[in-house]
Amino acid sequence: MIFSRLGSAIWHVADVLCFILALVAFCAGAYQFGLGWFYLALALSLAFLGWLCEVIAGQKGGDD
Repeated sequence: MIFSRLGSAIWHVADVLCFILALVAFCAGAYQFGLGWFYLALALSLAFLGWLCEVIAGQKGGDD
């Protein structure tokens, strides 16, 4: 029982960490093409992250 909860918690942390690393890699790759592409990738990443937070909050019955 306790190991199941611990494994689930570790899996959630690893999932979020991989998601953040993927966004960092996306922005770093865009930086290789130029500063303008980096800013565009950063804006798209932050917009996607904001949208995703709203979707998750809506599923959990967050702010109304």
